[in-house]
Amino acid sequence: MAPELLNDDEMVAKPSRASDVWAFGCLVLEVQSGLPPYCTKRNDLQVIISLSKGELPHRPPLMPDSLWNFVLECCCTCPALRLTTRLAMSRLKLQRVPKVAKSSATRSRCLSM
Repeated sequence: MAPELLNDDEMVAKPSRASDVWAFGCLVLEVQSGLPPYCTKRNDLQVIISLSKGELPHRPPLMPDSLWNFVLECCCTCPALRLTTRLAMSRLKLQRVPKVAKSSATRSRCLSM
């Protein structure tokens, strides 16, 4: 969930293309790593607190720099500075991400970080 959706102001807290781009960045992160965003947090409340503080998702250890930079552009805490949907799709087409072997200990490794 994009941080602005936690805002009490009804005019700000509406889903938008910018919040969709945030969600897409989180989806890319999860698909590439096999781990949910904020996997280092123990529960939903910790995730909400992190979002309200403007904390970004944790970078998985084997994520290539180019893909991590893409996620950062999608998950910028300022909605106006996030990639547009068109630009996000264009940049994603340029990414060639090598497959990363997943281990059964991936989840526990994330929580220990």
